[in-house]
Amino acid sequence: MPSGAFDAAVAWDDLDLARGAVRAAASSGDGFALGSVKADHRLFGSLSIYQWVELTAAHEVRHADQIREIAATLPPG
Repeated sequence: MPSGAFDAAVAWDDLDLARGAVRAAASSGDGFALGSVKADHRLFGSLSIYQWVELTAAHEVRHADQIREIAATLPPG
């Protein structure tokens, strides 16, 4: 559940930056063995670029689900 601590515009900007960074890392590695390229995640430890792409996608799906859940609680109109 969102805490409300972030301004919506700032949150969207942060999301766009994170998505862009993951996309740039994946595309710049075209032709390389990205399964062996690792970067640390503060909770999940060392992840390959492929795992970062999957994690980013799953994270964005969860946010979309949260938006739908919140919208369902709002009065029509």
